[in-house]
Parts: sequence; C-alpha cells; structure tokens
Amino acid sequence: MRKFLWGGVGPGRKTCWVSWDRVSDPIDKGGLGIRKLAAVNRALIAKWAWRFKVESNSLWVKTISAIHSHRGSCDFLPAKASLGGAWKNIVSSVDKPVFGSERFRHIIKGVVGNGSSIAFWLDPWLCKDPLRLCFPNLFALELDKKCVVRERIGSPFSNPMAGWKWKKPPDSDVELAEWSALCVLLRYVILTNGPDKWMWTADSSGLFSVKSTYASLIQDMSDNNQVTWEWCRWIPIKCNVFAWRAVLERLPTRVELRKRNLILPDSACPLCLDGEETASHLFTACSFSTAIWLKICSWCKVPFPVAFSFKDIVEAFRFSGLKGEKLRVYQGLVIITCWSIWCARNELVFNDKVPKIEEVFCAIRSIGFLWYKNRTKCIDYSWEDWCKFL
Repeated sequence: MRKFLWGGVGPGRKTCWVSWDRVSDPIDKGGLGIRKLAAVNRALIAKWAWRFKVESNSLWVKTISAIHSHRGSCDFLPAKASLGGAWKNIVSSVDKPVFGSERFRHIIKGVVGNGSSIAFWLDPWLCKDPLRLCFPNLFALELDKKCVVRERIGSPFSNPMAGWKWKKPPDSDVELAEWSALCVLLRYVILTNGPDKWMWTADSSGLFSVKSTYASLIQDMSDNNQVTWEWCRWIPIKCNVFAWRAVLERLPTRVELRKRNLILPDSACPLCLDGEETASHLFTACSFSTAIWLKICSWCKVPFPVAFSFKDIVEAFRFSGLKGEKLRVYQGLVIITCWSIWCARNELVFNDKVPKIEEVFCAIRSIGFLWYKNRTKCIDYSWEDWCKFL
C-alpha cells in the first residue's frame, strides 16, 4: 500500500514523503484516511468478543464456553491459560486497552431485562466494571460466583440477606460498607419480562459495528495538534492530495529534495529564478504565480489573497467575501490554480517548456469549468456564465 501510494507500479524504490501514521489518519485529522490495517484487525477481533456476549445460545459460543470455562474462571471472556489457539489470542487482544485506558469491558454494557443471561458478578451491567471488581470483598464471600442477575435481584427488601449464598455473612466494616453501597445501587434495578440485551457504548446506536470501532480507535491514535484543512469535494482527489502534500511542505521542490540528500545544481525557483524553491515561495511569492493570482482575483472579483504559506493560500477563500455556491467554487479554483502552477513548473523543469501566464490562466478556467460541470449537479451551467463567474 505504501509503495503504491508513492511509487505506483513502476520498478525501484520511491521516496515516502509523509509518514504512514500521518497518511492513515482521517481526513479531518490531517491525513488521507487510508485505513490502518492494525486498527482494522483490532476492530474485527473485537467483533468476536461482542458476538460471544450477544449470541450466547449459538453452538460456537457453547463450544468455547465448554472448552475454556472452568470452576475458577471469573473473567468477562473465559480463556483457559493452559490452552492456546485462536480464541485465547482473541481474548488477549480484547483485554488490551481499546480507547486510551478503556478496555473492552468498559465499552460493552449489559442492559437487564429478565436477568436470566447476564452474570451478576462477572458481566459489566450495573457499573462500568463488573461487580466483582467494584466489590471484591463481597465477591470473595460469594459461593455461586457465576450466578445471574435474576438469582440476586429477586430477594425481598424486607430481608436483604435472603437468597444470597455467602461463605459467611458480611460482618467486617469493609464488607458491610460494600454491602451498603451495593444495596443502594440495586434499589433502582427493576426486572422486566423482556430478554437481557447488550449495548456498545462507543456508538450512539448501542450496536457494535467494525466501522464505528475503527473510527474510535483511529480517533484515539490520532494527534489532535496536526495541521488540517478543508478538502474541496468537487475537484478530483489528485488535486486534494496535491494540496495536502503542499500544506505539509512535502512537495518535491528543490529545497525539499536537497533536504533528502538529492544533489541538485541549484535550488532557485525555476519560474522566477528569485529565491529558493519552497512550496510557500512557489505559490505565494513567485512573480509568475503572483501574475496568475492577479488574473484569478480579477475574474472572480475577490481581493488579492495575503498569504505567507501554502496553508494561507488554501484558506484564502474564507476571506474572499463570497457566499454560498460562489464560495464553494472559489475554494476549488484556488486549489486548481496551485495545481496548474505546479504542472507548469514541471513542464519547465522536465520538458524545457517555458510557461506563459495567459495559457496557464486559460487552462485553469477550462479545467475548472469541465470539472465543475461534470462533478456537480450543475450540468446546465454554461461556459459564458462561467467566464463571467456568475
């Protein structure tokens, strides 16, 4: 995937201009949104743990339970230490933090109906963690550690201790304090005739999906301080990716190539021969680019953009004074203009074709019109209206 992104299918090793962690970040976090396979794998593995809880009557769940459950097993997902295999690897992966310090048992929660399938002590249903972790001293006194909710909630309040199976009644200060806190929580639990359910708290729907889990994993892994900008939807992806690289100063300009130890005779801007060729200079300070921007601003009837970096250029549309559809069109034209200047620069460097300002400007209008008309719903938009920027 990395080689294809930077080198296509040609032979030889190409330069990777942006780290893969940055490439795999979502677009709104400053990346390209290419899926990170490790996160996809973790989301797919988490699905098996979810299915183990919601498909409790399935044959495969009963088989796993029969193999891995034992008398001393008190885990949310059973896994016998003496056995290997795929299921133990799944449990080991799920037991790692999923989002920050949150583990799988913090994200899945039992919703009690009739209380016949949710384990009272072992499953997370009343608190964020299973009750065995919240009330460890009471759990140590419990004889039936795998009892379900219905077997404990059904006790009459006139005698709260009735129906519980203790090794000995709680009598120490710690045990009585835990018992008091547990009784307060259980006071608001009401059993119904409906079945017990499971809820995935990481999604607003309450249902597990690989997509939402992957998005949460990436959200947790992403650096919130990265440079971002708003992509334009009506221009091709290649133009957006070009602008993304330029914002990061990852275009193969002469200065950037020299930083990567490529021997070049000169680092001057090939279009104006005045100043070193960086992305910021090429699109904001170059005299050739300035002449193009003057024509674009005159055509679109907007003020000349005051920019000191490429990011300033791609965000200039916000201060153009335009509104509605004109604003959206101008946003795309800004990126198309930069892309056309880069193409003209490459024609000069690689083919010795000296660019002309008027030709580049006409190409920007023509390409912009074709893309806008064919990539939006404005199929009846005319060339005359486009030339007048109506």
